[in-house]
Amino acid sequence: MKRIFLIFLIIISLSLPLIYLSQNKELFLVYDDSYITLTFAKNFFKYKGLTFDGKYYNEGATSPLHIFLIAFLDLFFHNLPLSNILLGIFSYFLLIFLTYKYYKLIFDEKIALISSFLTATTGLIIFDALSGLETILFIDFILLTLYFFEKKSFLFGIFLALTIYTRPDGIFLGIALFVYFILKRSKIKEFFPFIISFLILLPFFINNYKNTNSFLPQTGIVKAHFFDEINLPIRTKLQFFFDGLKLFYYQLLYPFSFLFFIFLPFAKRLYEKYYHLIFIFFFYLSYLILFPGSTGHYWCRYQHIFYPFVIGVISLGIKNFSKKRKIFYFLLFLIILNQFLSIIDNYHRYNNSLLATKEVLYDMSNYFKEKTDKNSVIATHDVGALKYFSEREILDLVGLTNPEMRRFYKNIRRNERDIKDYVIKNANYLVMFDFFKIFLNFSPKDDTNFIYLGRTKSLFGLNQFYEIYGILK
Repeated sequence: MKRIFLIFLIIISLSLPLIYLSQNKELFLVYDDSYITLTFAKNFFKYKGLTFDGKYYNEGATSPLHIFLIAFLDLFFHNLPLSNILLGIFSYFLLIFLTYKYYKLIFDEKIALISSFLTATTGLIIFDALSGLETILFIDFILLTLYFFEKKSFLFGIFLALTIYTRPDGIFLGIALFVYFILKRSKIKEFFPFIISFLILLPFFINNYKNTNSFLPQTGIVKAHFFDEINLPIRTKLQFFFDGLKLFYYQLLYPFSFLFFIFLPFAKRLYEKYYHLIFIFFFYLSYLILFPGSTGHYWCRYQHIFYPFVIGVISLGIKNFSKKRKIFYFLLFLIILNQFLSIIDNYHRYNNSLLATKEVLYDMSNYFKEKTDKNSVIATHDVGALKYFSEREILDLVGLTNPEMRRFYKNIRRNERDIKDYVIKNANYLVMFDFFKIFLNFSPKDDTNFIYLGRTKSLFGLNQFYEIYGILK
């Protein structure tokens, strides 16, 4: 029986990414941020470092390890989107394997097999693997860290460092494990892997500080200042924050998200590994304080890192009812139907997102590539696709890749910002969502320096249009 199940698991694990990709012969990616990653990878060996534009280094590079791996793979494939997608598919396979290994280590093989099946058939995990971003690779390193942490191996320190190299949020995992050790009153020698982590991260800390005056990537802080969510009243922060949680845990998590909540009382064995709870606490606390609205961004992708925990809860819950045959088979039916619907729902979400990339991001970028002077400068808040496809210079209005822009936002409230003249002076075109005027504190529609040229189709998931303006000099 186990052998048949493993063969079935291998077949669906190999098939599902290919099914998702069947309508993506052009190998488009689903997010604008995915093309920021590709641009960094494109420039990595060309400019010998992490740079978006060849001018500023380390600015806007949230996931340096992910960028390096794509750039390295591209040395062999000479196709950046393909290299990115292949890395995502490998990360997906690795996640299924690591889920099995981790839950077999801390529980038993039955729970491990159930968990690996749930991982392989969770639609948003497949979506993330093909999205072009680092989400699944990040989860891989989280599980590698926890696996070797449970094995009491110094290797967890190495994988903790790689987790942080993949995304700064890995710091919260390090804090969680450190606090866990303290609460368990561990011996001094057991803290040694944290020193290994620090030594591995030290070159990056130094290089990042040299280029950005910050030890870690500043993307989160920059966005927090731009969207001005740091200064929001706590009541508004809580509303944004819980809207994001509700969107994920009630709507996007699974078609039958209620199953997770039903099984929560039966996951005591997982709660005993309370480093999960500490990690979740510090993660959500930081997002609540700095950038609560981001909990809902990109289909709540920042929260997807908790899928292994969610899957562990569901797996323990199913096993808890294994001796109550009727209830067990009913729940098993619901789980199988849930996973099937999850695959279908996210297959459509993936293809709709691809269509938006093609008909909005690519077509708009191609317009600039074909219709504008090659020395033109485009001011925009979404810099990825425009830079990658149009090959034009970009004025990053948010300031993620261009630190000069941050002086217009840091410690300045939205209604006091004065960026318009800088945009007019330094750009030839402006591309923006209309509602971004509340962050930029000006509306090009109401200013004769801007000529309205048209707008794109609606961007799937946001139901927003990019408006395009020429700028009079």
